[in-house]
Amino acid sequence: MVLTKRMLPVVAITLVVGALIGWLMSNGHKPVPDEEVKTRSTPSAPASAKPRPPMPPKVTGAPVVVDAIVQSDIDSAVVLYSPEALPTFERFLASNEPDVREAARDGLVRLGETGGAALLRHATARMTDPEEIKRMLETADYLELPSALDGPLKK
Repeated sequence: MVLTKRMLPVVAITLVVGALIGWLMSNGHKPVPDEEVKTRSTPSAPASAKPRPPMPPKVTGAPVVVDAIVQSDIDSAVVLYSPEALPTFERFLASNEPDVREAARDGLVRLGETGGAALLRHATARMTDPEEIKRMLETADYLELPSALDGPLKK
């Protein structure tokens, strides 16, 4: 068979595609049947793949673990689901420890009371970290969002 100029691009593309398929197959990549693609909900790693180590946490300073008693107080205030729990959070937002203030902020989100927004804004007056102030103010804005239950479908 004689190679003509018209056949040269077709042959070149065929060789490149064949080399690519051979390279993919040699690296452990196998084509997935159509049935498996439709039924698989999440991609799974090949059996030969090593699990990745977890990402190291960001350390911005010396990490301080929230005291178990503080976390217990916050958790018990959250489950009240009423404005009577707000003084507990006010006390923890006045703490000198950023981790305690962060735990109180998270607890206010779980509590979901709009009165917590004023506490967060008031607490930012004593803070010096701009990132922490930003998080507190964003959380205060979030707590003041109207409820979906107060929307146009309310009867």
